[in-house]
Amino acid sequence: MITAQTDTVQPKKDPLVIKYLVSSDFTFTLGNLNSFTTINKGQLDLEKRVIGTKILAQYRYGIIDSTVNSNELNTSIMISLFPKNRVYGFVNGGFETSFLRGVKYRGYGGLGVGFRVIKTDTHQFEPFINFIYEYNKFAEPIQTTPDTSFVLQTFRGIVGWTGLHKVINNKMAIAHNFKYQQSLTQADNFRFEGSISITYPIIKILSVKAGFIGTYENVVPETRKKSDFIWTLGIALSNL
Repeated sequence: MITAQTDTVQPKKDPLVIKYLVSSDFTFTLGNLNSFTTINKGQLDLEKRVIGTKILAQYRYGIIDSTVNSNELNTSIMISLFPKNRVYGFVNGGFETSFLRGVKYRGYGGLGVGFRVIKTDTHQFEPFINFIYEYNKFAEPIQTTPDTSFVLQTFRGIVGWTGLHKVINNKMAIAHNFKYQQSLTQADNFRFEGSISITYPIIKILSVKAGFIGTYENVVPETRKKSDFIWTLGIALSNL
């Protein structure tokens, strides 16, 4: 009796990768606010082979006096297609308020492309290109041509990168990020932000961190400065 042997092909496993970050930073700001504040941040990343989701929420808290506070809120979501590929696409959107820039409401949404130029256990570098529609409502009127307005709508082209490097036996992490945003309809409407941080673990998922953030926005109300510099020192609970 002869029996035929058949090979069964096992489907490739595609586990859900979950990463998270919860951090709190004590900060000192120079620019629109020469004061101490706290920045509290939460991030959740969900990733499979075909689709990935990144949800981010950040809240800045600071009291200037009994009547004025510098509280700010920043939330965003990004959904990426084939996030593990060298080249991947994404759609993104968000909402934010900014005391530093005099923005009561800023909403945006768009799409982009990311490039995993370097992706190893110790080094990551990902440039990206993003195109968005943006709606701004300011607390005070801004100067436009030929008059003033509280509302500004525009399309933006964005270029930037995210980077991460692990040194000292993969314990210390150095992260650097940069983003330049240019209005596609107004040449003098642009802004950019850059940051660098160093993180060192106390235990497996609990770390201390320090960093620096620099921001510049060319279109703001006349009562606001265009640039701010922020030094941070805090702790983070993360498996990123």
